[in-house]
Amino acid sequence: MKKYLLNGIYITIVISIILMIKSASASRGYHFNSPNEKNKTIPYLEKALVDQPKTITDLYNYLGQSYQFHNKYSDAIVAYEKCLASMKNTGAEKKKRKEIVKNIATCYYAKDFNDKPMDVKIYNMGNMVNSKYRDYGSVLSKEQNKLYYNTLKPSESSATKELFEINCFTEFSEKKENHSQTSKVTPMNTSNHEAILGFSESGDKRFVYEKGDIYLSKTLKTGEWVMDKKLNSSINSIGDETSLALSYDEKTLYFASNRSGGYGGLDIYKSELQANGLWGDAINLGPSVNTAEDEDAPFISKDENSLYFSSKGHLTMGGYDVFRISKENGQWTLPINMGTPINSVNDDIYFNLNSEGIGYLSSDRKGGFGNLDIYKIVFAEVNIP
Repeated sequence: MKKYLLNGIYITIVISIILMIKSASASRGYHFNSPNEKNKTIPYLEKALVDQPKTITDLYNYLGQSYQFHNKYSDAIVAYEKCLASMKNTGAEKKKRKEIVKNIATCYYAKDFNDKPMDVKIYNMGNMVNSKYRDYGSVLSKEQNKLYYNTLKPSESSATKELFEINCFTEFSEKKENHSQTSKVTPMNTSNHEAILGFSESGDKRFVYEKGDIYLSKTLKTGEWVMDKKLNSSINSIGDETSLALSYDEKTLYFASNRSGGYGGLDIYKSELQANGLWGDAINLGPSVNTAEDEDAPFISKDENSLYFSSKGHLTMGGYDVFRISKENGQWTLPINMGTPINSVNDDIYFNLNSEGIGYLSSDRKGGFGNLDIYKIVFAEVNIP
């Protein structure tokens, strides 16, 4: 029996180290869900492989993940291949082998992207916006001087410290490159876990996520927002509708939903505004866009010729990556991965752009404050690829 010290927590390795890793306490100890801690797992996994060579399958898998997170793709590929060599191609392991094979392909893909990065600069928005919690879903105001976003924090009033959605905004000036302390959005921030999804181009409509559905609220001449109204059944289903993008002319709505009849997980749909003011039938964007996994967080350009979204199902660098499709002769092209440094080995989602070539993104990449952080993207040219 051996003991390893990891971040002050002793983890006992007994007969089967696999059982230890699969236990709740051990998985927390190895911090595979905490991006800032993943580098600390590598030496412990390497040591465990030396001391417990007969129980290597999961260890090589976790070691591959840790290498991959730190852009050590060649090491990750070796670890994944050793994991495959120790597995059978039958039963429960057959599905797991498929995941490992995809991880290997992802590593090769990421290596290629790292050799050809885009000419952009990406900056963490700092601790006045980001925290150790989940900060995500940034949306610009019509005037482009306020950035609205959501953060998921433990409720101070709950004895169980239930996670609670807080809707915030920060005022800033792109020319001065600074921003104010964040403020809460009123009259939101109730126990219903609302999240701001976007604004209309006119600025008088606000879309809000609440308990799996999308709501619309409008502003009065006084500047106050009226009560949210649930969008009609063409948009909201018995499934979850998680994100949206409204076209510049406010007549087309792109949104993500895991409703039945899709290709699996979350899919991207579109709906046209009807003469009666209701949204028409939801149209799935099809198998060239949607996969058996999740596609989420659409963003449509002002000319409606480019649609950006995040996907887990297309070939990515790891987790969600941002993709773009373009309209040619009235048809959408195949998705193109936006590459590095926009995408990373972790989740990169909720991408959006302003008219000056400034983008925003939520990512839990290495070097952040904790979970998802909000990043600012500055493109070298206004003509965004």
